[in-house]
Amino acid sequence: MENLDNSNLQFKDRPTFLTVLCILTFVGAGIGFLGAIYGLATIQSSIAQLEQSRDTLSELGTSFGDGFNDIIESQIEVTKKYGLISAILNTVGNALCLLGAFWMWSLKKNGFYVYIIGQILPLIASFGLMGGMDLGMFAGLAVGAMIVGAMIPIAFVIMYGLNLKHMK
Repeated sequence: MENLDNSNLQFKDRPTFLTVLCILTFVGAGIGFLGAIYGLATIQSSIAQLEQSRDTLSELGTSFGDGFNDIIESQIEVTKKYGLISAILNTVGNALCLLGAFWMWSLKKNGFYVYIIGQILPLIASFGLMGGMDLGMFAGLAVGAMIVGAMIPIAFVIMYGLNLKHMK
């Protein structure tokens, strides 16, 4: 049997923190990717459901129904205008996050930059959609939700950035 000399091989261990981040990204971006694909496939039925909700509220004829009817009408228009673009950006963004995490798993620094692009695309989609909607009394709540929704991607970018020294 041939004796292999591994003394010249240098193995660089992946830090545990980076391993945990990558696993969390594989799970989160994987679920996000599947959800984005589902969103692409069901955009027309989502519009139909919104239209049905608008019609149901119109039939109620109360001031309560009228207020929400305006919000739903705005949502219908924005979804028709930007829904497909948003679903595509979310799909591509999640795919880039998965690719970036895979590269960072392999200790490739380029994965970090791909990951950042993948995190930015869905944020652009979210902010773009919300910017086109008339949310009325819910505007503050929606902006707050978008800010909180951006905090996790920002935290992951920072945590991955702390691991750049381990990548080449």
